[in-house]
Formats: sequence, C-alpha cells, structure tokens
Amino acid sequence: MHSPFQFGKIAVGEAFTDREEELRRLIANFEHRVHTVLISPRRWGKSSLVERAIRETCNNRNLRLCSIDLFNVRTEEQFLSIFSRELIKSTSGKLEEWIGLARTLFQRITPRVSVGTDPANDFEVSFELRDIKEHYTEILDLPEQIAKKTGLTVVVCLDEFQDLGHFDDPLLLQKRLRAAWQKHQRVTYCLYGRKRHMLHELFGSPSMPFYRFGDLLLLAKIERQHLVEFVTRSFSRTRKKIPLALSEQIVETCNATLTMWSNLLISSGCGREARRPGPFWMRQQRI
Repeated sequence: MHSPFQFGKIAVGEAFTDREEELRRLIANFEHRVHTVLISPRRWGKSSLVERAIRETCNNRNLRLCSIDLFNVRTEEQFLSIFSRELIKSTSGKLEEWIGLARTLFQRITPRVSVGTDPANDFEVSFELRDIKEHYTEILDLPEQIAKKTGLTVVVCLDEFQDLGHFDDPLLLQKRLRAAWQKHQRVTYCLYGRKRHMLHELFGSPSMPFYRFGDLLLLAKIERQHLVEFVTRSFSRTRKKIPLALSEQIVETCNATLTMWSNLLISSGCGREARRPGPFWMRQQRI
C-alpha cells in the first residue's frame, strides 16, 4: 500500500487539491490570451497549478501548449535553443513535421537540427552565434509565427523565469523579450518561478522591462478546511481511517501549508504506517 501523501513532486490527479478559483482564472487567461505572472512562496504549488491547467486544456483544439523549464539554462544562447526546440515540438508529435517547421519558420537564420536515437528526447535545435546576435528577433517571434501558421493560440509557460537574471546581460535580454512579446497577438505567456523576491523585482518594479506584463496571480495558502478534507481523503484512499479531529490537528500544527505537513507526515512514519490496514489514529505518534 502506498503512502497517503507525496512530497517533492508535481501534484497530479488526487494529489492535487483545491486551487479551484486560481485554476479557473489561469485557464481563462490561457483561452483569452491574457499573460499571467504567477508568484508565491516556495513549495506552495505553482508548478502543480500550471501543470493542472495544461492538463485540463490539452484537449482544447484551439490551443497549442508549450511548457519550458529554465532551471538548468545558463546562457542566452542555450535559452534561445531550448525555447525554439520546445515550441517546435509542441506543434505535433511527428519528427518529420518538427524538422520541416525548423526549416521553414526561419527566414534569415539557418538552424542546426540534430536527432538522436530517441527523437522525443534527442531532438535539438541550435543556432550560430552570429545569427543570434543579428537576428534574435526571429527566434523570439517564433511563437507568433507558429500561431499564425496553425491558426491557433499558442500558450508558452516558462518556469524559473527569474533565472534569466543570471545571464551575462539580463536587462538587455529582458528588454528584447518584452519588446517582442508585447507585439504578439496570438500568444499567451505564463511566467513563474521559485524565487519570490526576484520575481517581485522583475514584475513589480516600474524600472524593469516586465513591469505590469500580465495578470498578477499571487497564490495564497490553501484554506484550512480544504486541507483538512484532503488529509482525511488521502488516508481513506490508502485504506486508513483518521478522526476528523486528528486531521484538523495535523493541519493546525503545520500552519496550513502543504509543504510543512507533507514533510512532517512522511518523517513521522505515516508513509510506513499506511502499509498496515486499520485506524491510523490508534498508532499515532506524538508530533
């Protein structure tokens, strides 16, 4: 029997709870071409919320969804290559179409396309440094070009967006991104990351290029009652019984934050206890 809870992973399926209002707002922004800036403390569920919105809209035939994680991106050249690759891959599931798009979407740049033994994971797009310096706008306009070609709305979700601040000239790149993206009429951008103070500076300072770029969505704590119901439901899902009072005590002790109580429950042995059927409260440890 599995543990009632998961920790350190994207919350999908039954592991995702509440956030109904934020989810509706984010999906509406996707569909109505409204940019979103998503900010919250670490481990409050930003990535899980975006992933849930992507899953719930993936069957919308009017949208093309592209999710890009910038966590390991360290240079502007690497960013532009990954940006192009993931956008091209989001258009279809066929390698031949990826290669065709890479060759036809660019007018002044000749991208290098490489394919490994596993095309889904070994498809790469790269550019000559000279081309990047002279024609970077053609790369940044790729989402709009794809949207025009397909007649669809392209949704681009960029996780760890604040990591662009580690590049050699981050302010110049931000100016270039803002100058290009604010002209896109068929593209929706969702920007978020884990470093709240850096994101507040990027999007909240009047002197920064991305000031008031989109709808600012500040995640609050999940309401206490929703977490109490979630704790009880999670135990029940793994054939455990827990009194309502103990579920309330768990949430209260952990100050109603997902990260704290997940870590607490796992470290206190709930995952192991979940393997044994019966009422968990009879074997509870002092926490």
